[in-house]
Amino acid sequence: MSIQQITPEEKVACKTDFLYYCKKSFEAISGSTFEINWHHRIIAETMEAVLLGQLQDVIINCPPRYTKTLMVVIKFITWSLGLFPDSEFIHISYSKKLSASNTYKAKSIVESEFYQSLFPGCMLKQDSKARDEWRTTAGGIVYATGSDGTITGYGAGKLRNTFGGAILIDDPHKANEAHSQVKREGVIENYENTIESRRNSRKTPIIIIMQRLHQSDLTGYLLAKEPKRWHHVKIPVINKKGVVLWENKHTYDDCMKMKKNNEYVFYGQYMQEPTVKGGAIFKDDWWKYYDSLPNYQYKIITIDTAQKTKEHNDYTVFQCWAYYKHQIYLVDQYRDKVEARELEEQALIFIDKHQTTDYQVTGHLRYVLIEDKVSGTTLIQTLKHKTTVNIKAIQRNTDKYTRAYDCVPYVSDGRVFLPYKSSFTDAFISEMSSFSAKKLYDHDDQVDCMMDAINYMLRPSQVYAGTW
Repeated sequence: MSIQQITPEEKVACKTDFLYYCKKSFEAISGSTFEINWHHRIIAETMEAVLLGQLQDVIINCPPRYTKTLMVVIKFITWSLGLFPDSEFIHISYSKKLSASNTYKAKSIVESEFYQSLFPGCMLKQDSKARDEWRTTAGGIVYATGSDGTITGYGAGKLRNTFGGAILIDDPHKANEAHSQVKREGVIENYENTIESRRNSRKTPIIIIMQRLHQSDLTGYLLAKEPKRWHHVKIPVINKKGVVLWENKHTYDDCMKMKKNNEYVFYGQYMQEPTVKGGAIFKDDWWKYYDSLPNYQYKIITIDTAQKTKEHNDYTVFQCWAYYKHQIYLVDQYRDKVEARELEEQALIFIDKHQTTDYQVTGHLRYVLIEDKVSGTTLIQTLKHKTTVNIKAIQRNTDKYTRAYDCVPYVSDGRVFLPYKSSFTDAFISEMSSFSAKKLYDHDDQVDCMMDAINYMLRPSQVYAGTW
């Protein structure tokens, strides 16, 4: 497509519609067709919201070779510079060579006749010859580095209310290194100690787009640490209803072949639900999901308290479960690393939240179950004096894996339901997927709470008889 073939209306659309710009610029410069699938619309809408200031920190998990780098890095940089030529970007990938290749492609677009016909106000400085660092005459900059590289002297964004650039992180982990704890933690440490400090403004967006490689990769770490901070877009190759993401890319049969060939790679890189090698006890396809809760008969709260709050220790978890016709529904969850002085306060807030529900309509809160051990023992005694809810001290008398296998039939029979859309569902599934007898997982606090719910609500006479 030559620039003469683009109408004034199309030029306006390129400036106001990011997906339209992606399609038109790709076709004009490459001469190939840009086929739009629904996930392209989701990505485009997300990036538009970033530019408009409606979203700030975003994580997009998407399978490899599904146009994620093209849109979120190459096209977004060029589109944003066209609209705000003084924007400052830092682009990071697992290797500087790869990130420099991406920024070079963006530079080539800016230099193209098509781009200059759209955005004549965005021109490169004459000395911008490098692939990994180039500047605009308006003061914009694009700098590329690797996950373990230095960024001294460079920043992203402007100190203003309108868009001024971003930090774009694309696949920070190398696939064959993600299972090395040293390599994985090195990426996370570099993010926290170096990358995050490179924002010129606290409003500078950070966009992370990556395929999942491990439950404790950068996505897993950040979503566990600050789930409310991140706008999370999860794009699996097959959704929960069995519909494939993009038929022209992978059919259902293609996906099943990938799963058969390497189940671990399939669930991580393609389903965005990484599991630990060694065989999960709870299988992903056993879980059932709900959009709205039924008129349940009663609720309980299960609490698992962490012993310490250091980074490597487990979380404190509160879960609220509802019972309806021999099935249980996860209603709500609180999960955080809290100091002992905060534990009582957060527990009372969570209990009050679910105790005050109109139980004449939805069923009352029957019990709060807490393991009678260390910090849990103290919490039990405290809550008994500060709430009217029945606080039950429980003993976990059998080992964790025996209890887990006792719970398997109830999950595999489809009697445990999770919310389709919540801030905690993905973290819950990730932990359940990784929980295995080989003890290769990082945390099991959500597992303990769920098993207590199953044992009390679905098989109480077999497990807890005589323990209260």
